[in-house]
Amino acid sequence: MGWPGDEMMGQDKRSVAGRLILYWSPTAFYIVLIMVMAARPSPKLPHIKHIDKYFHAIAYGVLAVLSYRSFALTGFRYAAVMTLILGTLVGTADEGIQFLSRLRTASRYDLTADVIGVFICTLLMWWCRRLRTGPGADDACHVSERSPH
Repeated sequence: MGWPGDEMMGQDKRSVAGRLILYWSPTAFYIVLIMVMAARPSPKLPHIKHIDKYFHAIAYGVLAVLSYRSFALTGFRYAAVMTLILGTLVGTADEGIQFLSRLRTASRYDLTADVIGVFICTLLMWWCRRLRTGPGADDACHVSERSPH
């Protein structure tokens, strides 16, 4: 398993730390947002059957895209596996917060929708990466970096 910064060996440590912060900040912010929303009262949703499950899947799909990018750019070899693990852990924590809250109700169906959203978007990210690099490449997503200049 690759560790953060493996591909950046030999570079200035401040540069590596800056890249880690840059690549992980959107993911960390989004996870905090999910946790804050878990502790708030449920939003009013249109009366469409299972609409909340679709919102869960979409929200966790966004988490999958952000975390896959973060894992890939920081040198994790198995970005897809790590994304699935992180998404499942965040979904479990989300439902745990709701279980402990008097304002919300935890649901295994919500957790299932979370995991499905993570799985689908992780699979899409992995598949798109395979199209770019071919079947012989490892799971470290090739995400193009923009030059800071």
